[in-house]
Amino acid sequence: MTTALVAGATGHVGSRLVGALAERGVDVRAISRNGGEGVTAGDVADRGAMLELLADVDAAYYLVHSLGLAGEFGEDERNAATTFATAARDRGVGRLVYLGGIVHDDELSPHLASRREVGEILRGSGIPTVEFRTSIVVGAGSASFELVRDLVDALPVLVGPDWLDNPAQPIGVDDVVAYLVAALDVPLEGSVVYEIGGADRGTYRDLVDEIARGRGRSGVLASLPVRPLPLPASALPERLAELVPERARVAANLLESLRHGTAVEDDSALRDFDVRPIGLREAVADALA
Repeated sequence: MTTALVAGATGHVGSRLVGALAERGVDVRAISRNGGEGVTAGDVADRGAMLELLADVDAAYYLVHSLGLAGEFGEDERNAATTFATAARDRGVGRLVYLGGIVHDDELSPHLASRREVGEILRGSGIPTVEFRTSIVVGAGSASFELVRDLVDALPVLVGPDWLDNPAQPIGVDDVVAYLVAALDVPLEGSVVYEIGGADRGTYRDLVDEIARGRGRSGVLASLPVRPLPLPASALPERLAELVPERARVAANLLESLRHGTAVEDDSALRDFDVRPIGLREAVADALA
């Protein structure tokens, strides 16, 4: 029997992945920082804890992000990924699987830059690593999807920022989980990066319009230029950032990231996996239901 550890098991993707792996007959070790029902408390930055939890593990999933934490992404995310990867290597884990974000620009938001760096750290561990890079994930509990939905609900008239016209390829959360499960079987000679998206390539505006349609509203009427924040939310001094509610920190970091296009440019995932993602309308309908 395959044994898999899922770090970040209480997140909107991780919780679904734990169930999907168990249905397949995988022996799952579910961990998160604060634990929970059926989930072991384990900090990926704690080497001792990771050495214990990663013993006799065949594959380890790294689904950890710090969107709502105070302080800068870089140092915390870098230390956590390095600790996890070295512990996994020392325990002889056979493969790592990581979920990051699609990045095509050189100048990225702190959030996306950190997610790219985490992938580089895991792939540099010497353990064969499957890194999936996604566009916005559509599903109940997805912070990015719920941010867009809340904006649709809150605005009396849908006048959006100009980045709504950036390319995007939203993907349903169940399709993301299907890729993650399939990563257990994909042949690996080393590490590989896959970009994954839904069946429909479009823009963020298409996502907003589809959510608005599902809520019985009109879509985006116009878009206006919006300047970037003078100081990224993640760059605020930690003590100052702690005064900002966690939900507001998450929203600010996500909004910075939405300035970047996230459409799939390399479709090799469709060649190497049997997963065939659903389209935007179906994904949004499922999420709103």
